[in-house]
Amino acid sequence: MTCPLCRTRKARRACPALGQQICPLCCGTKRRIEIACPETCGWLRAAEAHPAVAEQRRRERDLAAAAPLADVRSREQKGVLAAILDATIRYADIAIPHLTDRDVAEAADALAATYETSARGIIYDHQAASLSAQRLLSAYREVLDARAPHQRPGSFDRTATLVLRRLSEAVQNFAAREETTETAFLDWLRWFTPPHGAAPSTLLIEPGSTPLTAGSEPSSSASDETPRIIVP
Repeated sequence: MTCPLCRTRKARRACPALGQQICPLCCGTKRRIEIACPETCGWLRAAEAHPAVAEQRRRERDLAAAAPLADVRSREQKGVLAAILDATIRYADIAIPHLTDRDVAEAADALAATYETSARGIIYDHQAASLSAQRLLSAYREVLDARAPHQRPGSFDRTATLVLRRLSEAVQNFAAREETTETAFLDWLRWFTPPHGAAPSTLLIEPGSTPLTAGSEPSSSASDETPRIIVP
């Protein structure tokens, strides 16, 4: 029987929250994030009492895969990255059909290509291959268009291109691992994103720097929702 969450690995653990069998990896990585685990779950109690070394290694591998995001260094670049990541999670929460990592990479690459041609004086909107990716691209374009008028003339296209290419590279790193899923990057990103209404968490891609929220530059008065991601 295949795990109903990842649709790739064998389902070997009984999940009391879902009422069906799931694979050990989804059990370990999605508990209390996508799965509302009851306190009576034996797997949950065991994990809390004896954290697995494998879990720590997995987190270290995740950070290594996300390393391209650490190349985003200037304040302007960090603001764009925070806005993009926040838009990714917001769209993933409502996307039908569900969003995959491939959709994220396709949307980022297509929009980066549009900004690259714009920087050369050519106006051409590159399209993503899938409908889900194209819809995500539109969400990216909306948040970036809101930021562009507040940035230095001539620099925003280059900034947006760099950030989008780094995002695509990180997503592809997650996809290239031996044990992966079609939403490995999105699952990792959700670790750093609390539910709506909760205090925002910090995306630790460059320790030691000043946190920058997705709406801190420029002011996000156009939106009633508080950005849920902070890029330090």
